[in-house]
Amino acid sequence: MISGFDFLESIEHPTKTILMSNNADYAVKAFEYTISYYLLKPITLISFNIAVRKVLKHHNLIYPKNGEGEFVLLKSNLKKVKVVLRDIKWVKAIGDYVKIVTDKQNFVVQFTMKRFEKMLPDDKFLRIHKSYIVNLRNVDQFNGRHVEINGNSLPLSRSKKELLENKLMFS
Repeated sequence: MISGFDFLESIEHPTKTILMSNNADYAVKAFEYTISYYLLKPITLISFNIAVRKVLKHHNLIYPKNGEGEFVLLKSNLKKVKVVLRDIKWVKAIGDYVKIVTDKQNFVVQFTMKRFEKMLPDDKFLRIHKSYIVNLRNVDQFNGRHVEINGNSLPLSRSKKELLENKLMFS
């Protein structure tokens, strides 16, 4: 019999997951798997509904589609801002914040790079360096050390060069 954690490891692109268990020790392990919600048995209808609403709300804030395409809703300068994914040129890490660069304006939001990276579709975006994520459709050129987007040179990790090349060929 396969455990829930074994199943999560077997999924190539993990989805939002609610883990239910009668073992409280699994709650800590669940964080390693980016579980959206952990429910300890016995489960009440109220706690189940809260978990489902949380996951649905998160999904609807991150990947809704409209006529403009996919977008994210982010809190920047005490306002909710809609940022269309295709408008993002690149993302730069600044500690526990990220700077999102678009043609029209830039946004600084409180997200770790790792957390923000998980929000982006990996077929359209690539983390090219510990501090940079790029929108693949905006890459003008690159070499072994830099990626150029709209005349801006961004650092490229040596370990990401081949992956960038492959993603650009098949995107």
